[in-house]
Amino acid sequence: MNNGNWIVYSNVVTLADGIYEIIAKTVENVGNESSVDVYNAIVYKNAANDASNTLDRVENTITQENLDTAIELINVLPDSTEKTD
Repeated sequence: MNNGNWIVYSNVVTLADGIYEIIAKTVENVGNESSVDVYNAIVYKNAANDASNTLDRVENTITQENLDTAIELINVLPDSTEKTD
């Protein structure tokens, strides 16, 4: 992942917020290997939660500081329906 060494994973992998290039292949128990595939992933779960929590603070306590923080957190999120709803 992200130009690192090959690592064997046999369970679910949880990624922190960030941008990832995942290069993967599968290997069966008898040693047969698949071709190598490349996946690009953007994880922004915590960033979305942080933005949502800050928006809640803005709604409850309208201050310029809270509004500015919410705008900064929202602007870093990729465009999606979650961002515009």
